[in-house]
Amino acid sequence: MISDRKLLLRRTAMLASTCASVTLAVACGVKARLVSASQVESKLLLAILVTLYVMAIWLGLLHEYASLRRGYDPEAKFPKLSFSDFSSMHSWCSKWAYGSYLIALGLLAYSFLYVGQVRWSKSFPFTESDALGFMLHLSTLALVSLPLITSAARMPGTFAANFRADSQ
Repeated sequence: MISDRKLLLRRTAMLASTCASVTLAVACGVKARLVSASQVESKLLLAILVTLYVMAIWLGLLHEYASLRRGYDPEAKFPKLSFSDFSSMHSWCSKWAYGSYLIALGLLAYSFLYVGQVRWSKSFPFTESDALGFMLHLSTLALVSLPLITSAARMPGTFAANFRADSQ
């Protein structure tokens, strides 16, 4: 269970907020033409790996909570969560962390409306638009994962202990 590893969750929350801040700052630098696409491309793999690590922890927490709420069903491919389940997972989240959802929504809308598709391959040159889009997408993913990870880090005990307390 991931929710009982508080030190890991605290460090992952710090990593997620740092990742979101750095990628957003780099995106602003690209937009202001202070950072070139080649500079972004040289560090892009590291940013993707850090974001994927944060997202893996986030998905692990979602799966752990969904499995506890719905029980183990071998026929179901994915456990389902309702909106009330999703909001109860965030019971220990600080108020400022909820703002990251709004910031992520704004970044997502901006990146889809003004940046569009991004690609990274040997057959296409890596452009300023690709650099901006990648940084905005990575920042959005880190911001989406931040509230749940901070909630699990601040929660006393585990999801299982709090789930048993809810059912009594």
